[in-house]
Amino acid sequence: MGKWVLELLYQPEYAAYNDVFVLIAFAAALGYMSTFAGWGMTATRQFRIQTVLFGIVAIVTTLVSVLLIPSHGLRGAGFVLIISSAAQLIGSVLVVLYALRAQTHPNGTPVSPARQAAEAQQRPIRVLHVLGAMNRGGVEIWLMHVLRNIDHDRYHMDFLVHTTEPAAFDEEIRALGSRIIPCLDPQKPLLYARNFQQIIKEHGPYDVVHSHVHHYSGWVLWQAARAGVPMRIAHSHNDARNNRQTNCDLKRTIYLHLTEWLVRRYSTHGLACSARAAKALYGLDWNKTSRYQVLHYTIDLAPFEVGPGDEATRKSLRVELGLPEDAFVMGHVGRFVHQKNHDFLIDVAAEVIKQAPNAYLLMVGDGELRPTIEEKVARLGIADKVIFAGVRSDVPRIMLNVMDTFVFTSFSEGLGIVLVEAQAAGLPCVYTEGVPHEADVVSPLLHRLSIEKGPAPWVEAVLAQRGASRPISQADALAEVKKSPFNIETNMKRLESLYQ
Repeated sequence: MGKWVLELLYQPEYAAYNDVFVLIAFAAALGYMSTFAGWGMTATRQFRIQTVLFGIVAIVTTLVSVLLIPSHGLRGAGFVLIISSAAQLIGSVLVVLYALRAQTHPNGTPVSPARQAAEAQQRPIRVLHVLGAMNRGGVEIWLMHVLRNIDHDRYHMDFLVHTTEPAAFDEEIRALGSRIIPCLDPQKPLLYARNFQQIIKEHGPYDVVHSHVHHYSGWVLWQAARAGVPMRIAHSHNDARNNRQTNCDLKRTIYLHLTEWLVRRYSTHGLACSARAAKALYGLDWNKTSRYQVLHYTIDLAPFEVGPGDEATRKSLRVELGLPEDAFVMGHVGRFVHQKNHDFLIDVAAEVIKQAPNAYLLMVGDGELRPTIEEKVARLGIADKVIFAGVRSDVPRIMLNVMDTFVFTSFSEGLGIVLVEAQAAGLPCVYTEGVPHEADVVSPLLHRLSIEKGPAPWVEAVLAQRGASRPISQADALAEVKKSPFNIETNMKRLESLYQ
């Protein structure tokens, strides 16, 4: 009916081109089918390949236009439409078939959603944690508590890290049946994305990707969404708002805004170690939705339950660390990075040592700024009174038997879990206002100060602890910490409920 339809709907002049109309109609039929296949590509999450496919179709269209239109006129244009639509249809169908093949068992049987759900219930929930490296730090120590205490029959945890260098907890992680999976080049986002997708393909499927890399979590969780991971958790461990104000160049500002948008767009859940940390990543109105919640770290309280050792233990440990038996020891635990404000700590310690000759500063930890701090200590002439103990696995034992007071001078903290450990050890704590109030558990031990007022009030607070009796026993302080949200049992129940 082509000629009749053209005369009715348009004008008689169109009827002369009835053969061209038939070609266009045939091309349209192919085009509609390719559109249907295009929705199939989108439904199977084949996004990037569509750009390549449309580029190929554009090239084919251009070439056949050059070949056919000059010599065949409108009929040639009709054939161009047919060839172009056919190329798009064939390419789309091939992509969909490839995607469906990837969602089959090795025997070729398609995996239906119902079957996928049934199989998921029969195996452990598989969680992939993403972080820089599993060295000793607040986040990493908490994750190790989780790994040691989680039900391994119901949950399997692997760790994606951004380095191939061995880390402190790697061997224990492998011994507990989990994997350390390097994913390199986070500073090259496109290369990192390719590596990430390959890891999910090789080691997955994963039910949960739990990212601990602050703003970069936005990029990580986008890749997890592309890989089809159903639960994607961003976890904020730091209050970086002060750092944001001091690093406000254009490139950094764009990065922060973009990654925050990616976190909101691609995370299904958001966790934070404190309200301050939640505001830093999820915004000031983070608590207006149930999507975001605070989940405090936990500490392993078993090493603190033994209490301080006898006098011989205390003496031998002090000798090991190069401390006199009668030394008054200011203790500090933290990475040597700008955030921990070691420069201010040394100013406080130098003045305390000047006024109390038996005073020593014991610093546990390591980091990129350690050489700078060692140089300052030498310049002030107190190198013989400052002990750099490096990374230690026996921090609770040192707190219980060596330290007389705990000094914490950070500019800001996501939570400051080491402060909770110091309270579990029964230590008087002189610490910064940069620590969230959630870490305040044993009030008789706490002396919160501002670094803006300079070292003088800190020196006074530290010297007040010299020779003073403890306001609360270590056993009673530990009992208070056990009743707090930092108890591992309460923490594990909340985390397991979220994964479920």
